[in-house]
Amino acid sequence: MMISLYYWFYLANPDDIPSNKQLVEKMNRVFPAANVAHIQDKIRLDEKHIFIPFISSKDEYGVSYWIWTKHKWELVNINTTGSPEVWNIKEKNPSTHFIVWNIHPDDQLETIKFHLLKDRGYRIADGVERYHPKVQMEETISLKENSYGAISIPEDWTQIIKSYRNIEPVQSFSFFNHYGFSQYYIYYGWTSYDQYGNQTFPGNSVNGNGYSNRDYNIDFMMIMDEAKLESK
Repeated sequence: MMISLYYWFYLANPDDIPSNKQLVEKMNRVFPAANVAHIQDKIRLDEKHIFIPFISSKDEYGVSYWIWTKHKWELVNINTTGSPEVWNIKEKNPSTHFIVWNIHPDDQLETIKFHLLKDRGYRIADGVERYHPKVQMEETISLKENSYGAISIPEDWTQIIKSYRNIEPVQSFSFFNHYGFSQYYIYYGWTSYDQYGNQTFPGNSVNGNGYSNRDYNIDFMMIMDEAKLESK
């Protein structure tokens, strides 16, 4: 009986995703400030993780993160704006990391470029000089069809991340320093553009209110000034 209960509670396959009405009720009960009015989509990232973008009664375009745990779908994070973030489902496995976003249409963006970045570095340790080259990689997505979306971290990004993780053991990480060691500082950024290709600040898609009820691994992406990126 104990084995059966353990399987049911921890290992059983997830139930169907709740209905839109149930999702709205749960989000507004847990975090009333969200004022969720409309579910835009239910994007299953894997069997037990779902990204759900929404629109509030105040015309805010927000995001929510759901996990199947202890035999129920749990809302683990919600935010009233949809600035791009990276959800690290399994922290040590970058192939399970997803970029998610929900951009407000009033920002009139047509494309976004996501960036994986590492600054050049130089240090001397034990009499040995070491130079660390710059990393700058990008992935472009279109907002023509939907304001929201979710994509896996590109494969070439995962290879770069893994290579730096193998150089030194990962230590405690800070706000943008997910991989924890300053000499191999890897971080994420994004730039946004209008229909004419001009960089545009997404004022309606930043600085929202949020709620979290447990530890979760999310990296915030820095808004980058294109002038600070190296041209190809």
